Formats: sequence, structure tokens, C-alpha cells
Amino acid sequence: MVAGHLREKNGYFYIALNYYDENGKRRNTCRGTGLQVRGNKKRAEKMLTEARIAMTEELEAKKAQYAATHPEHPSEMLFTQFMLDWLAMKETTVDVTTYASYHATVKKCINPYFEKVYPNIRLCDLNAKHIQDYYTYEMKVRGVSANTIKHRQACISNALSYAVRTDILLGNPANKVELPKNIKFAASYYNEKELGELFTLVKGK
Repeated sequence: MVAGHLREKNGYFYIALNYYDENGKRRNTCRGTGLQVRGNKKRAEKMLTEARIAMTEELEAKKAQYAATHPEHPSEMLFTQFMLDWLAMKETTVDVTTYASYHATVKKCINPYFEKVYPNIRLCDLNAKHIQDYYTYEMKVRGVSANTIKHRQACISNALSYAVRTDILLGNPANKVELPKNIKFAASYYNEKELGELFTLVKGK
């Protein structure tokens, strides 16, 4: 709860707010309204109300972010935060090329999607359907290949397997996902007649 009141100083209204921040510490702020006391009380009171609402929304957002990055149990952190933590761990355990691939996949592909579509999904709530939906989006909306989807799967599955090995999760939901088949290249060949026509055409040029 953000408390507040108007103060008068040198003929002007000031907004004073009192609240507890995301860490539970008491804070006091005071800022000017630019309004003279005479004839502006209603406008100042409106600004006070707006300031209290804005501060309340800001505090709620900060508390939600703090809870996401400081969960009581690791499985309760946001999936996107877990992916960043896993990425930081990988930087010291794989070669530069592999890490660069993971880094690009997480920061440019996986996390942007989940931050937009499932912004508050926790690691413990992630299931195979969420992952499957992501792959479907990548193929149908972004037009990525089946082979690229398998690279995405390798990254996510590797990260979730790490969560299982470190006792954060009991199982890996990525193991339940169905991956697309690679489109096989169908080679075509000229027959003897078509080759003759081709050579004739080329000679004519």
C-alpha cells in the first residue's frame, strides 16, 4: 500500500509518498508538482492519486520480478531465467563454438518467444505442449526448417536434462515432444533424349 499526501512549500504543492519497496524497506519520496497552492488544490490532489497508482504498479512489477529471480525453490523460477542460468553454466563447460550456438538460440529465439507468449511461465509449470507449440510457431510462422527445430530441441532438452540431474525437476518434458521429419531431397535426372536436347540448346548459344 502506497500512502501519500500533499505538502506546501514556498507557495507550491509537493507530493510525498510513503511505501515499502520490493525488499521490505520503508521508503519516502517527495517531488514537486509545479502547481502553485492558490487555486490548484484539486489538480494537485489528482496528481497525488495518479502518483500513488503509478508507484503501486511499479512496486508490484518489481516484486513480481524479484520473486521470479529469487524463488523459494529453483523450480519456481521463470523458465526464461532458468535458460539464462543454464547458459551461464554452459559458458564454462563447452567449447566456444558450441556456447555461441547455445547463446544465439536462447537469446534470439527461445527466450523472446516465451517472454511474449508465456511471459510468466515457471520452470516447474513448463510442459511438452508449451514446447510443441513453440516448434509449431517456428515452422509455420517463421518458416524454419525441421533440421533447425532439432537444434532448438537439442538446446532445450539439454537444459532441462541439467535441471533433472541437479534435482530441480523430476522429469524432462522435452522428451515427450514430437519432432518434425526432415524433408528428403528428391533428385531428378535427365534421360538420354533430354540430355541431347540440352546439349543442342547449349551449342546453339
